[in-house]
Amino acid sequence: MRAAVGARHGALTRPAGPCSWVWLTTIAAPMLQTKGRTEGMLMRPSDLKLFIDSEAMVEAFETLNATAAFGPPDEFEEGNALNRQYFAEGRCLMT
Repeated sequence: MRAAVGARHGALTRPAGPCSWVWLTTIAAPMLQTKGRTEGMLMRPSDLKLFIDSEAMVEAFETLNATAAFGPPDEFEEGNALNRQYFAEGRCLMT
């Protein structure tokens, strides 16, 4: 189902798409790296413990999933070309 012509959307983040890891790390980084990038992103450098089961990562997943409510109904069907098109047309805030 295509979005209505001229409809505006807040975000096109594709929480379940092939680029979803980019959005997940963008959301998670400020919560995981409070003292800068030396703290690691996916693993703690001191003991290589994964951050995937941390409170910050859970919140990042929840935030990413919540962004789907602000995208168009065809976001998952159309792929990244849709993101670029809607952004270029001024129909979405961020992609």
